[in-house]
Amino acid sequence: QLITIFVIKQFWDHVKEAIIPYIVSNTRLSMLIQLSKKEHDRYAERKDLNQELKRILDQWNNSKQIKTTDEISVDYSLSARDFIPSFETLSLSQAEIECLQPKWPDLYEDYLELVIQFGYIIFLSALFPLAAFFSLLNNILEIRADAFKLCMICQRPFSQRVKDIGHWQKIMEYMVIAAIVVNCIFCSIRGVFRRMLPNLPFAAEIFLLACIEHILIIVCKIIRSSIESVPYWVRVEKAKMEYRRREALTKLECNALHLKEGQTQENTT
Repeated sequence: QLITIFVIKQFWDHVKEAIIPYIVSNTRLSMLIQLSKKEHDRYAERKDLNQELKRILDQWNNSKQIKTTDEISVDYSLSARDFIPSFETLSLSQAEIECLQPKWPDLYEDYLELVIQFGYIIFLSALFPLAAFFSLLNNILEIRADAFKLCMICQRPFSQRVKDIGHWQKIMEYMVIAAIVVNCIFCSIRGVFRRMLPNLPFAAEIFLLACIEHILIIVCKIIRSSIESVPYWVRVEKAKMEYRRREALTKLECNALHLKEGQTQENTT
């Protein structure tokens, strides 16, 4: 079941998310292009007829037989001129093609997919060690699939600045703590401690299990606290920008003060 989830299911998800929508959108676009060509051919056949009608109506206007007839002919000639279409009005521009594409969906499904994959890796790594390797291959393919979907299938969304990934970060942190407990229990059930220490009592095994669990949780907390939320080089660049901004503001205030002093001295003289 794990091999099916990490190999077949992930591959099918890429096909369902990228390849099938691309085939559907290209099929719709080709159908629209074919309809546009048919409309162009139909109007091209009627163009000659419209030109002949325009010539006859112009001759009728030049005859100037009756005023009412002239007015009617002018109306018909104008309508005939307006009725002649051009191929440019029938062709599809790039903007029109992109308007036919579906909008970029919400990121909830993408985050959910990655969190579920992360859960399979950390919870079942003791049962299926190759899960991380297959997930790495899937994520490399996922990057290109999302880029292909963003550029070729869906409308490109407007960018939005956010502070972080929100509640998904907390969810993954809690999942890591739960995964430590689950994997320690798996190791105990599969007899890892029994094979390493055959004469170990059951109570000592439970105590050892709890100690290893707490040590791993403390290590995770240390790693989490050692990683800075804002990197050092980002803080340095922001400090430089703030210093330059203050220097420019001080210089501007000094120039304004000197200008004001000069104007006051001119007024007193």
